[in-house]
Amino acid sequence: MIFSPATKDKQRGRASGGILLFINKNIAYETICITNMWILVKIKPPTEPDVFVGNVYINPNYDMIEALQLLKVPMDRITMDSNRILIGGDFNARIADRNCLDEEMAQDLNVLAQRTSLDTLSNRRGELMVEFMEDYGLLVLNGRTHGDIIGQFTYISKVGKSVIDLTWCSLEICRQVLGFSVSDCILSSDHLPISTQLDIKTHSNSITQDTDQNQSKIIRFTWSEEKKSEFEQKINEKLISNCAKH
Repeated sequence: MIFSPATKDKQRGRASGGILLFINKNIAYETICITNMWILVKIKPPTEPDVFVGNVYINPNYDMIEALQLLKVPMDRITMDSNRILIGGDFNARIADRNCLDEEMAQDLNVLAQRTSLDTLSNRRGELMVEFMEDYGLLVLNGRTHGDIIGQFTYISKVGKSVIDLTWCSLEICRQVLGFSVSDCILSSDHLPISTQLDIKTHSNSITQDTDQNQSKIIRFTWSEEKKSEFEQKINEKLISNCAKH
């Protein structure tokens, strides 16, 4: 587990932000950059080229221009090294149905050229975000991918609904996208979990005569409301343990 702790802008009140990135212990990786706004790592699948993965949280009160200028530094390094990129998280930016493609460009991708979104509003932060990501050739998966064709809301609160939790990926990774979804499972948050499925082998199989043993096993987890408190407690215990080590 890699984490960036939540931070406080003021002495009173609870801390905001905080980023967690869980990586299977059997998968090799290299940490590229950790800040209070993102964690960037290089995932090293044994049978495929490396994939750069980012987990992002940009505070809604933080100047977006400054945030993107800071993000540009590691992004320039990453794009010089690879065209396999996946970045997701809470960007606090509304982009409506922006980031569309020509139909011809999307022919060999596992995403639609045109996007839809239940959030029909965009703001200046979103415009800056789209321009930034498009400069690096990245596409947003929300509202154009199997599992989320309509662009579901990712943030639902008493004051409104929006799509501000986004996942972006390079064209190369788009070819390996199996699906993207917004879960209706809420963990004490106004944000809904988002998930991306990729067709990437994370282990190499030895060639044997027993074909049953040579098949990749897919492990699926089912959410249980009864275990919600226990799950949150274990996450907190893990965070405290890691903070104590530092």
